[in-house]
This record gives sequence, structure tokens and C-alpha cells, in this order.
Amino acid sequence: MPSVAPEEEGPIQESSVRDAIRREVMRSLGRPRDLLAVRVHAVGAGRYRVNVVAGADAASGKIVNSYFLSADDAGKILNSSPEILRFY
Repeated sequence: MPSVAPEEEGPIQESSVRDAIRREVMRSLGRPRDLLAVRVHAVGAGRYRVNVVAGADAASGKIVNSYFLSADDAGKILNSSPEILRFY
């Protein structure tokens, strides 16, 4: 069985961190009506921007919540600005 080169592990690991962040944000925030997407963008080492997008369809979607946050390598949110509160 061939081994995976370390450089090939990066995108997969980063994807799982973004997925963990997405789940934790939604668990804390709740689910907005007409949720379209939760987009997690890396903006630096361990720092992310999360945009929650909702709308009747993709053409009318808008960002309803947005956060800058830091997370550990497992995707656990360490801090967030603004604080993520139960909204829905």
C-alpha cells in the first residue's frame, strides 16, 4: 500500500478542521431559517472567517452572521469576534 506524502495530507487535514469549525459554529449559533451555506475561510495560522449565508435561493442569499475566530488544530474554537451566541 503506498504511503501518502506529507504535502498531500495538508488539504485533507485543513478541510477536516474547517468542517469541525462549521459544526461548532452551528451548534453554538443554531440554524437560521433558509440556511444556504456556512463558509469557513482560513485567514492566517489558526485564524478563520466564518460567514453564515441564508436566503430563499442562491440569488437572494446574504450573510446573516459573520465571525473572525481562532481555532486549534482539531477545529475547537478558542475565541471569536463577535462572540457566538445562540441566535436561532
